[in-house]
Amino acid sequence: MKEPKVFISFSQLESEWVKEFADALKVLNIEVYFDIAEVKGDKASRDAVEVGLRKSDAIVTLLPSDPLGAPSLFFELGAALGLQKELIPIVPANVDPESLPLALTARTLVTQQAPRETATQVAKAVRTAVKARTQRDLER
Repeated sequence: MKEPKVFISFSQLESEWVKEFADALKVLNIEVYFDIAEVKGDKASRDAVEVGLRKSDAIVTLLPSDPLGAPSLFFELGAALGLQKELIPIVPANVDPESLPLALTARTLVTQQAPRETATQVAKAVRTAVKARTQRDLER
């Protein structure tokens, strides 16, 4: 079985945490397809984001403390739905999951902890999603 690929979306304010998180995912044999910290906003970067979204098995988004104030959250949700990708939100410990939109609470939510612990939970969720998708594909 090939290594699952994830696209990580996050705020630049969280870049140190996300770097450790991405490294921990790699140790767990999860390919981090695109490091959004490298995005510069030019056309080549936007094209790279699109490729990363399309080639990933899951979109992992680190929610800010005020997720409803983050317009990128709704873009990522739409991309995940439109591309039929698993969306795995990482929720800060101080955010009540019930305050999130229903489209998010119906998904596998991971509470943000230390990067390694969070990576372990995300890796499990990604593998479960890939396995379920493979099973559905075989049943068709």
